[in-house]
Amino acid sequence: MPSALLGHSLGEYVAAALAGVFTLEEGVKIIAERGRLVQQLPQGDMISLETDLTQLKPWLEGDLDIAGINSLKSIVVSGSREAVHRLKLRAQQEGVRSKRLFTSHAFHSRMLDPILDEFRSVMRQVELKPPNIPFLSNRHGDWAEKYGPDQADYWVNHLRGPVHFADCAARLLQEEAKRTFLEVWPGFVLSSLMHSLNEFTKGHKTLRSLPTGSDEDEVRRFFSLLGKFWEENALSDLSKLNPSARRLSLPGYPFEKKSYFVPRAVAPPGAKGGGEILRVATEKAAPQVKQKAATKPQPDKPLPKLEQETLQLWKDFLQQDDLSVQDDFFDLGGDSLMAIQLAAQLEKKFKLPLSGHVILQYPTPAKLAAALREQLYKDTGKTQRQARDLRQQLYKPIEESQSQKSFQFVVPLQQQGPGTPIFLFPTGGGFVLYYRDFVRRMGEEQPIFGFQARGLDGKEPPFERIESMASAFIEELVQLCPQGPCIIGGASFGGMVGYEVARQWVELGREVELLFLIDSPGPGQMPTRFDNNVMIIQELVGDALNLNLQELSLMSAEEQVNYVFEKARLANLPNLLPREFGIPFLTVTKAHMSAMFAYQPQALNQRLLYFRHSEPLQHYPSHPERPWVDLSQGNIDIRTIPGNHYTMNFNPHVNWIVQEIKRQISLRS
Repeated sequence: MPSALLGHSLGEYVAAALAGVFTLEEGVKIIAERGRLVQQLPQGDMISLETDLTQLKPWLEGDLDIAGINSLKSIVVSGSREAVHRLKLRAQQEGVRSKRLFTSHAFHSRMLDPILDEFRSVMRQVELKPPNIPFLSNRHGDWAEKYGPDQADYWVNHLRGPVHFADCAARLLQEEAKRTFLEVWPGFVLSSLMHSLNEFTKGHKTLRSLPTGSDEDEVRRFFSLLGKFWEENALSDLSKLNPSARRLSLPGYPFEKKSYFVPRAVAPPGAKGGGEILRVATEKAAPQVKQKAATKPQPDKPLPKLEQETLQLWKDFLQQDDLSVQDDFFDLGGDSLMAIQLAAQLEKKFKLPLSGHVILQYPTPAKLAAALREQLYKDTGKTQRQARDLRQQLYKPIEESQSQKSFQFVVPLQQQGPGTPIFLFPTGGGFVLYYRDFVRRMGEEQPIFGFQARGLDGKEPPFERIESMASAFIEELVQLCPQGPCIIGGASFGGMVGYEVARQWVELGREVELLFLIDSPGPGQMPTRFDNNVMIIQELVGDALNLNLQELSLMSAEEQVNYVFEKARLANLPNLLPREFGIPFLTVTKAHMSAMFAYQPQALNQRLLYFRHSEPLQHYPSHPERPWVDLSQGNIDIRTIPGNHYTMNFNPHVNWIVQEIKRQISLRS
């Protein structure tokens, strides 16, 4: 049983239901009626700003209202779209970071006034009761029981007034010097807000209930969470979780990873079974165990300065304090646009020329610090031996002289590993982030490099032919892998590019250890051709968004992009669009579609591993593997993978692809 509950905005209804103010069924009805009433109102906007009330108040003009105070430097404002847009421009002028929120209406603002009386009637139909578990009031920043949560007017004021989350959290932190908080959703936004408060001390601990990363096992996560609660003495009776479980007594010393040679002895006469027996001299092990048990645990070593600095940048940029040097930027909610912005800050702070994709290459503070340290050593000329050692660690499969070269297309995805390097090629949208789940599943046995398409920065035109794209990629591939062999692969359009790269690579006299294609089309088995932005957008998000295609066709490219973003926002689908969606993305996709239909692959004397989908899609061929059977002259292995043309490349389906590739590599080695 929790000692207290705290919900944020809509979350307070959950807290009230758990506290017995109303039943779960009544709570669901309240939320449904609340949503119905809000949908009758004109749409509005909300924006989060990194500032304080003193700076913000003079900017609140027109119909703007403060909707929430989440921390001393995190305030949410609600109002009409026009007013919020003007506020965003003002914040930009003043150098204040802001972020529009994915909401359809201006919650906790005067724009809700027309429905307050009707919402009061809804709440009066519910039998409200005093809470049996204490919970905090968003409206007052104090314990709810003081303000009558069993009265309808309490919830009307909650709907209209601002969310004082900072005051609520501060009250919890002040009342007990040691407290454990559990955030119940896949993330830790509220935990980060609590960490930012001055009242948060070493005695306070925050835990999250659900995993954020797609690779994290939920069962393992759950039991790990129980273990952390047990460590904090926050679980009084574990037997309730499993009545049949029994308590085990474990030794008070660690298990030593030490080998012992066991002498063999002949069985004495008359012993049953005959043969040899094993005799273990346990007397010699005892003193070592005793000595080990007496060893005091060593305190954690302080982080090196560079790791501290990169970790602090992570915390500042993501507004999350409870982070470690092993936390992944993208698992924490970062996206490619945020990664480019962070890269710009890094470049400015460390005065180094850095790629906009440096965060994709080094997504944790630890990996980034190692890469920055190498670059700093290289540029300053200091401690050259350390620089050489670092380069050998970071670029193990690459010659040291090559690690210092800069590349236009290569994006290192996994630079460690003793095995043959894997090279992946861009899909129709041009990015290598598509292979992220694949790279994670592959582990650290093979170094992995991606090739990103030209034109994604909007500065250069994209390649118009696969042959010329492959030639440009090979110029950089040969620098990374001068003698070969290498492993080449790609998904969809990327598989076609990979095939052409392999063909040109073999012509140069190099070896391809393994060539794999993931559901790549070929002559006679091609998808529907998308020649314009409207068709690309329809294929990308048409099933999820109610698009007016005629209206979309009359817009400029910039207007089309803004229209789709707005549709996704109003549908409350912030993760629907690719992180890279924009005008360059559409331009590159059109060029790649044209190049795909113009490509006429030549036969290649190379065994081919082909992965095909199991779930059909309307605009994709049913048997994309057929042309590759002819081109490989039957020298092909075909594997059917769960999922459709797209989903087979992501968790959990991609694991089938990875396991087969690992098996093939093992057979060849």
